[in-house]
Amino acid sequence: MNYSPSTIARIGDINNGLLVQSAKEVSYATWGVSQTEMFTVYNRIRILGLWIEVGATTLVGAGALIIFNWTSSVPVIAVQPISAASTTIHGFVRGRRISLVGNGLTALSVVGTAGISVDMITSMIVGVAPSAAVDPSISTIGCLTSVAVLTAGTAQFSILYTPIDPGAYVVAL
Repeated sequence: MNYSPSTIARIGDINNGLLVQSAKEVSYATWGVSQTEMFTVYNRIRILGLWIEVGATTLVGAGALIIFNWTSSVPVIAVQPISAASTTIHGFVRGRRISLVGNGLTALSVVGTAGISVDMITSMIVGVAPSAAVDPSISTIGCLTSVAVLTAGTAQFSILYTPIDPGAYVVAL
C-alpha cells in the first residue's frame, strides 16, 4: 500500500503528537506572579508533554513554586490541579525546564540541568467531549506561582498533544 504524503504526515502527528508553543520570551510579569492561562484547549486532547523552558533571562524569586492546572469554561468546571507544586524555580537559567511527569499529580520535574529534562512518562487526557449542547468544549491549561512570586525571568511554554475528538486542538495564549 502507498499513502499520500499528507496521510503520512497525519499518521506522524497522531503517533508523535502536535507541538504548540508560546512566544520564546514571555516575561515573568505575564506568568510568574499569579494564575496564568498558557493554552486554550478545544474538546479533548491527550497530553504527551507539557513544560516551561527558561528563556534568556534567569528566573528570580526566592521560594517561587509552580503548579500546572486545568479549568473548563464551556462547560463550567472549576480549576483543577494537574500537578503538585514544583520545588523552587528561583535561579533557573536559560534552557532549564519545568516538566509535567508521571501520573500528573506528582511534583513537576525540575531536577534536570539546562538543556536536559525528564519528559512525561505517561499521558493525560484533558478537556470535555463535545455534545449536542456543547460543541466545542473550551478549557485552559495554566500555571500558578505559589508561596512566592517571580521578580524577573522569561520563559516559553510548550505542549505536545494528540487530539481525541473531531475538531480538538490547542492554541497558545
